[in-house]
Amino acid sequence: MIVSGVPVDESVLVEALDTQNDSGTLVITDVSVVVDKNVPSSVEYHVEVSFKAEDNAVNNIRIKVKDYTARDSDSGTVSFLNAGESYTWKSSRFTYTHSSGGELNLSGEVEITYTPSCGAVPLLQESPEASSTSPSCGDRTITKDYSATANLTSPVDWSKVNVRVEASRTSITEGESVTYRVIVENNQNVELDGVEYSVTIPFSPTNSRTYSGKVDVQPNGELVILEKTVTYTDASTYTTHASIYWNGHSKSAETSVTVISDQNDQKSINGAFSFSPSVVYIGDTVTFHYVITTSKGQLSDPTVTLELDNGQKIVEKTYYGVTISPDSHLEDRTTYVFNKAGTYRITLKVNGLPIYSKTIEVKTPPE
Repeated sequence: MIVSGVPVDESVLVEALDTQNDSGTLVITDVSVVVDKNVPSSVEYHVEVSFKAEDNAVNNIRIKVKDYTARDSDSGTVSFLNAGESYTWKSSRFTYTHSSGGELNLSGEVEITYTPSCGAVPLLQESPEASSTSPSCGDRTITKDYSATANLTSPVDWSKVNVRVEASRTSITEGESVTYRVIVENNQNVELDGVEYSVTIPFSPTNSRTYSGKVDVQPNGELVILEKTVTYTDASTYTTHASIYWNGHSKSAETSVTVISDQNDQKSINGAFSFSPSVVYIGDTVTFHYVITTSKGQLSDPTVTLELDNGQKIVEKTYYGVTISPDSHLEDRTTYVFNKAGTYRITLKVNGLPIYSKTIEVKTPPE
């Protein structure tokens, strides 16, 4: 084509006459692979794509990630970026299952298609200026490959993982309540995924319940995996036990709560016992004589127990209608036959609380 007698390339003339050729450009500034979970059998990761609009605005940004390692893909959109604006888009998680150690190369390709704006910078993404029929404002596609290395050896340091059991009170009276909290601590910079737990809480001397499940714990954080309030009506000592398990590792913790009688504490109840004969042989019938007193208040319907150190009870009896006070006491006798030689530790308990103990030796009869 000749203009004013000078030959001019037609494409150059078209561009010169196009008043909207100041088009926006999208530039991929970074592509990174972030490992979210790394356990012996699998790796989970996502891709973060950062891009920036230059020269002018860009519209209708369509991102697609093709991950070669996981043989999977993901896509997303960003409607508009003005000139100079940046954005980081994150893919969903990709999963690669393996059965080996060492290192794994995570690779793929990012493809972004966008529509550039031309002419005046649009005030809003929906404004008419945001698009143009100019030949220079058609859809454009840019691509970028990515690659990263993942160490298949688990990054979790089990020595920095702990479990603890907390009780709101460690000593209560019958009829009162205590709240247990079981907490997992993760004192490191990596997430702890799939921690299994088992917690056993006693509700009475003969009844307990076990709770179990699986949780994830954030880096440098802690998680309350169980919180339970229990009301105790029987005097005794109750121990709550918790264990956690992960990748062949385990840790445990426990705490104890003592429940005392609602009528008197242990210090106000006194007692003792004696036995006869003083020398005991196998087969002898032994008579135990016990006395229970209280230094303050009243103790009604007491339950008295004489118990061997192996847990076997010589006697356990509730004295209904009986009240012990500083001015009165409880006195009684019981008998027991020892069929095996040995040294036995015998404990006197009142309402489940030990108040006195003594050792008795059972001998083999002389020939």
